[in-house]
Amino acid sequence: MSRRAPWALALCVLAVALLVPRPASAEGRPFRIAYEAPDGCPPADAMTNRILASSARARLADPIEPAVELGARILAQSGGFIGYLRVRALDWNETMRAVPAATCEEVVSAMSLIAVTVVDPDAVLPPADAAAEAAPAPAEKPPEHAGTPAAQKTPTAAPEGTPVPEPALADADRAAPRRAPPRFWIVATGEAGLEGAIAPDPAPDFALGIGVVDTRPRLFAPSVRLSARWATSANVISQGNGTVSFERLGGRLSGCPLRAEVGPVGLRPCAFLELGSLHAHTSSAVAAPNSPTVLWGAFGVTGRGETLLFGWLVLGVELGALFPFRHDDFYYLPLYTRAYRVDVAGFVGALDVAVRFL
Repeated sequence: MSRRAPWALALCVLAVALLVPRPASAEGRPFRIAYEAPDGCPPADAMTNRILASSARARLADPIEPAVELGARILAQSGGFIGYLRVRALDWNETMRAVPAATCEEVVSAMSLIAVTVVDPDAVLPPADAAAEAAPAPAEKPPEHAGTPAAQKTPTAAPEGTPVPEPALADADRAAPRRAPPRFWIVATGEAGLEGAIAPDPAPDFALGIGVVDTRPRLFAPSVRLSARWATSANVISQGNGTVSFERLGGRLSGCPLRAEVGPVGLRPCAFLELGSLHAHTSSAVAAPNSPTVLWGAFGVTGRGETLLFGWLVLGVELGALFPFRHDDFYYLPLYTRAYRVDVAGFVGALDVAVRFL
């Protein structure tokens, strides 16, 4: 076994360890709130703090991670207040609840209870709020969800019998109705990294390809990629024998069946199959240059981290090990001094970008 094999095998063990991702539920229940209320009502922080106090797993979401979206709007009306709570779950299903009460504080308390049951169904609810969930919905069409700013606003009171006004919508909402994003993205991919085993030292490796990515925030969310690849090594100099460089051309099919969420980052265990040719260009001090070519094939395992941005972009990093099927020898002529033998294992690592086009 080559002297590089032990650390390559160690990397393999590390990559295999990633095959058991942590469930997303253990990382908490992220949510966001957009809140509007008249003067004198509790601030947005009051509703946020009630949710956090009722659930040990509820937490405010990072800016780009999937999360439960809460839009709360409170209006003054004759005899009290009415609150409208729009909830968009992780699967993009939306529901609306209307909560009338004599005071704004009671409306906030009731809406906080409803929000907790959606963000964390396992939360232990305070007994004092138990009756709030049964609040009736008005007959008229409820308003749209609150806009994105979380700052408190001051809508005017709605006289009795006047239709409930629609809240302000974000520009994106005015342009087109909301719809759930596609479950699968079809992406064009580009990679740059290093690959071992094809030469004495890891060689620069570049790839272009196409892939399918399941973007759902679930454990089983597979990703598949097919790429054309090119790698080339620097010249390896042998004292008194000459030089040799290696070039690998081929393709890779990779698959990542699972995805665990850690904040805005998804972690995936992956495996791949690589086929192509390995070409060696040798020059000897005493013989004409020669360029043997052999069949190249390998399988590998990797751990992958990725993040989804802007609804069309995936950035990723991948580390692991590969294991060639063949272990060919390359020699300097005419004395048949060995220049290199393909290792039993090698390092793989890459940075990649994927752009959604479907």
